[in-house]
Amino acid sequence: MDRRCGDCQECCILIEADIFGKPKPADVPCWNLCKKGCSIYESRPDPCREFKCFWLRGHFSEEHKPNKSGMIIWGGKGNRLCAVFKGDKPHKGLFDWLITQGLPVVIRGAGRIRFF
Repeated sequence: MDRRCGDCQECCILIEADIFGKPKPADVPCWNLCKKGCSIYESRPDPCREFKCFWLRGHFSEEHKPNKSGMIIWGGKGNRLCAVFKGDKPHKGLFDWLITQGLPVVIRGAGRIRFF
C-alpha cells in the first residue's frame, strides 16, 4: 500500500528530533513546518527522512491517520512499540491494538510517559 503524508504533519509536532544538531522538543511544532508542510522537505535531516509511522507503512485504516486519530504509532528500538497522542486519552481502538501485540509499549501523552 503506497501512502503519503499529505495533510498530516503530526510527527513534525508531536515527536522530538534532532534537526541538524538542534533539538526539537516533543509537542512543539518544528520551526521548518509551514502551512504547506516542511519548508526544507528536499533537504530534511535523516531522522525526518527515515521516520515512517505505522499508518504510513500501511497499517490501520484511513480513520487512524495520525492527524485524524490524534495518535502516532511507530516501531522503536529493541522490538518496542512507541506511541504519542494528543489530549488526555489515546484513541481507544489504537490503544487496544497496541496492548494486544505482546511487545513492550511506551506511550507518551497528557504530559506523562507510560510503559506497558
